[in-house]
Amino acid sequence: MGLEGRHVGIVGLGLMGGSLAGRLTSWGRCASVAAWDRDSSALDLGESMGLFSYRAPSLERLTARSEVLILAVPVELMVPVSLSAAPFGDGLEAVLDLSSVRGDLHRTLGRIWGKRHLGFHPMAGKEIGGGANASPDLVEGATIALVPGSDVDEKAVSLAEEMAALLGASTLCMDPDEHDETVAWISHLPMVLASALALGAGEAMERLPGISKMAAGGFRDTSRVASGPSWLTASVLEHNEKLVPAIRRTVKILEAFIDASPEEALRGAARAARYREAVLAGPSKEETR
Repeated sequence: MGLEGRHVGIVGLGLMGGSLAGRLTSWGRCASVAAWDRDSSALDLGESMGLFSYRAPSLERLTARSEVLILAVPVELMVPVSLSAAPFGDGLEAVLDLSSVRGDLHRTLGRIWGKRHLGFHPMAGKEIGGGANASPDLVEGATIALVPGSDVDEKAVSLAEEMAALLGASTLCMDPDEHDETVAWISHLPMVLASALALGAGEAMERLPGISKMAAGGFRDTSRVASGPSWLTASVLEHNEKLVPAIRRTVKILEAFIDASPEEALRGAARAARYREAVLAGPSKEETR
């Protein structure tokens, strides 16, 4: 049996948790889509938006009635939430955590949940978070990184793949280290660079008041994710050990541009344009499943 007729529980009704809840509820084939959040106002909002069919009175009750559990909470809460919930999860067949960081967290969650656990990281989002911005089509067309443990139950993998298909996304299986280094370059580093650019431009405004009038597409596009949740940038800096080497490599590339001759700068910029197109071309069909 797949997701149809299953009881799905979602912990955390922020942007991603709310979006997944809304998609599952609109699908209408789960036995129930239940939600719990430590912030009752998030549940009030989700209930008014029709994101779920059952408002769980507690984390323990949500876990006990669920067959598939989705952990959509910040990295810092993943382990505390799991330790509180796991004793009530005898009926669970899959536990999907949406964290954007693996590493020690992945191993710890694997010990807590056992073979039912795998990472389920949608590469989608908005610069403005929160459940009020949740959308059932948020993940449509995106790639979801599946990060299983070494002894993961195939039933859990099958349910995760079906979940991704229901969300309109493709999947890419990765090991934890590969995942963290990959997202360091294409997700976490852009957050840090956008913040650095916005900080620099903001400081320059003190002596260059025309900045705010002249800022256009270039600044807007490259600084967009600086408008995201500040806690998320701080979190990835703390927890993704692959991010610091990516930042240091970027600093070296910038220093090389400073010291480059006009010809070297031209070649570097042209190579960068080719690399950007290659990255954005996306994975081949053989690399996804």
